[in-house]
Amino acid sequence: MVFTSDDTPFADNVAFNPGISLQVDASSVYESMAAASCFRRQVFDLAAAGLELSISVEHSSRESQHVSEIEFVFGLLAEAMLDAGGMARDLIIVTGAKEISPQAAWLLRCQYLDSGPLYIRPSHPMKDEAWRQAWELRTTAKVGLLCVPFVLSPCRLLPAELAASLVPGSCVQGPPESAWAAVSVDVTDVADTRGQIDREDLAAAIRGAVEAGETLHSCTRWPTARLRHDAWLNRRLAINIAGIGALVRLRGLDPERFTALDEMLRLIRWVRDYAVAESQRMAATVGHVPALEQADLANALPGGRLRDGWSESWRLAVAASATRHRNLLALSPWSLFPPGDTDLRFFNLLPILRFADTCAFGPPPDLADWNFNQFRGFHQQTAAVLQQRGVSHRIAVRA
Repeated sequence: MVFTSDDTPFADNVAFNPGISLQVDASSVYESMAAASCFRRQVFDLAAAGLELSISVEHSSRESQHVSEIEFVFGLLAEAMLDAGGMARDLIIVTGAKEISPQAAWLLRCQYLDSGPLYIRPSHPMKDEAWRQAWELRTTAKVGLLCVPFVLSPCRLLPAELAASLVPGSCVQGPPESAWAAVSVDVTDVADTRGQIDREDLAAAIRGAVEAGETLHSCTRWPTARLRHDAWLNRRLAINIAGIGALVRLRGLDPERFTALDEMLRLIRWVRDYAVAESQRMAATVGHVPALEQADLANALPGGRLRDGWSESWRLAVAASATRHRNLLALSPWSLFPPGDTDLRFFNLLPILRFADTCAFGPPPDLADWNFNQFRGFHQQTAAVLQQRGVSHRIAVRA
């Protein structure tokens, strides 16, 4: 793919503010003045262009200076945002509980960048003290936990990807500097007063979401070369299915009973299948996601019968399962609860998340009533469900 401009973003090239997620290695910028200067300049350029930013702070060194090196990154971010005239409180920060405790990360966030959004990636296993600190911060509406270890594709020919970053705007977890077109579908919008859904209306909503996401990819002028390349290569959609908990309540179902879970599982499975079918239909008419060409292992094989045989098998597999988009469905754990309600009985709907390619993590609801064990149990169960998606994906790949 050929780009006609460099990595410098310009506001007049952006059809909308898509948001950019960056990843920075704290040890690298701490040890190298050149790396620190380059990172600071990158953040300045993006903030000066008025773009929403998310910074995922990693730490690759085995040394024990994690906190001081991470603090150095916060200082660089504060300088860049101040020079760019940006609002530091709007900057989204993602840190890992393995590198820095939740409480220390929040104190640094407030000290250098004001009390803005902070998301914690739990470590595995995560110490009780870290869990307790995260629980104590639960009443701070701008602090949340991320649970998605990897992003999947409905096309079984494409591998999973690490979900190290949080994309501004859509708040979905994904790879750093990945380009997502986000569309929301609330299932209660196509339900009657008793919570019964007209499948034709729901089908039209899902079809419209896929088409809207496709149009957004085609019309948006992504502001950096990496975003433009990812948009072209992967055409990622995040169709966020909202209103699940509200629908359960509208139907008068008891979320503690299996009937409620079974009805919602069948509904979201149908939504996923329909969205995949729409993406496959698009692939057949306008072309499949270009990432499939890079995934073809025949590219690395020498010429001959082996390569010819593999190419033919790959061609047949692509014809049978290719999609137009690498990712489709996003679900939020908070959509499993009715609006403004964190009734613990709705924990039982967590298995629905297994249909998600990724999850959306907006600001969490008010969790003040959750005790420590409930808070930890919810996030551990969420992570377990999302981890299990990989098992079914691997089985599908082997099939």
